[in-house]
Amino acid sequence: MKEFLKHYQIGCWFYKSTDKDLNYDPIKAQKDAGFTYATTPEHWRYAPGNETEKRMDKYIARAKELNMPVLYQDSNLMPLNRYASATPEKAIERLKFIKERYGDAITGVFLVDEPWWKYQDEGKSLSKCKEYNEYVMKYTPEYWSFIALLSGPKARWDHDYNVLCDYVETVKPEVLLYNVYSQCMAEEHEKEQGVINFFYQLNLFSEIAKKYKIPLWASLFITSCWVFRTPDKLDFRWQLNMCAAHGVKGFVWYHFQQGEEVAGKNGSCPIDAFGEKSELFYPLAFENKAFKINIIDNLEGYELEEVYHYYQRYGNFKMWEFSHDDVIEEVKSQYNRTLIISRFKATDGSGRQKVMITNFNRTENGHFDIKFKGEYAKYNCGGYSGYLGPAAAKIINLFDGDEPRKTERFDVDKPDEDQRLN
Repeated sequence: MKEFLKHYQIGCWFYKSTDKDLNYDPIKAQKDAGFTYATTPEHWRYAPGNETEKRMDKYIARAKELNMPVLYQDSNLMPLNRYASATPEKAIERLKFIKERYGDAITGVFLVDEPWWKYQDEGKSLSKCKEYNEYVMKYTPEYWSFIALLSGPKARWDHDYNVLCDYVETVKPEVLLYNVYSQCMAEEHEKEQGVINFFYQLNLFSEIAKKYKIPLWASLFITSCWVFRTPDKLDFRWQLNMCAAHGVKGFVWYHFQQGEEVAGKNGSCPIDAFGEKSELFYPLAFENKAFKINIIDNLEGYELEEVYHYYQRYGNFKMWEFSHDDVIEEVKSQYNRTLIISRFKATDGSGRQKVMITNFNRTENGHFDIKFKGEYAKYNCGGYSGYLGPAAAKIINLFDGDEPRKTERFDVDKPDEDQRLN
């Protein structure tokens, strides 16, 4: 697995092209938003030395200056693009070109978004994905290929599961990435069904990623369009923490900047139609950066072992009330708030473990108690008791008898009400 894919990553969909100069610095804007890698504008018309090539040179140089890995977008690498299809000859030519021109400044290349979109022949779509993914592996093996799947084409577990197994076994992607936006449905009567669909997809894709031992990435929602509402700060936090609690390691926000239209099918975006930072930019940037400090920095080098839902279960994940865990003794919620409980284990063979608890509720605080077993109970003062803000998460280090107590501890029987996690 490429080094880039071993770590948590945050990026975005970026739909501007190199055809025109932008009135803002798109790479710096992505850095300011808390992204860990930069997505270049799409490259459509070019020739050696022309203006579009010079613009791409500028964007990639800027990313290198800001120490951001690059996801490169080029129409001649996209076999199933909605507007044009790349030829094998041109794709190979461009891969050789960008490797020579940019080298390790590029980390990945964009190939396909939703290969089943408007294509009835799934076999043909799979064949194209496989063919062009093999070009990447052959001619630029240091780059990873970006293929984003449409989540749940049939919304039937057996069909979806088999389709995804066929996709992974045929295409052999290095990362399993899918688009899911139903968690931000607009209408009140659709919101619960949207959450149900979100966890159905999360469960489905996480099972496939686990089966084939490849990283799981999700494309999440930051704009208003179609039947989805404009998300807010807590929606951003909820999506990040819910996915991380279920083993997702890569996040691609849809989508970062508004198109040419000032008003149309796509509403507010973090970067508006005039190239300005909108009211969505700052809460998104805050949640991305907080997520890095609170979650990424604590879970690097750890893999998900078990996940449980407490009080209410979604997506066929295990329900805590009917489960048994080797480390966790007991869980309580004072206000019957739904809680997600995740246990992670270090990948270095040390046996160290961490537990992540996440408040499912997007609008209300919750108070939760968790107790551990055996040596973990002894060296963690029994467990943790405290408040979690809306959609907030807490990661608890589980120390054994040979390690000093390095962080604050909470006595589960005598909770310190002043120590609340916001």
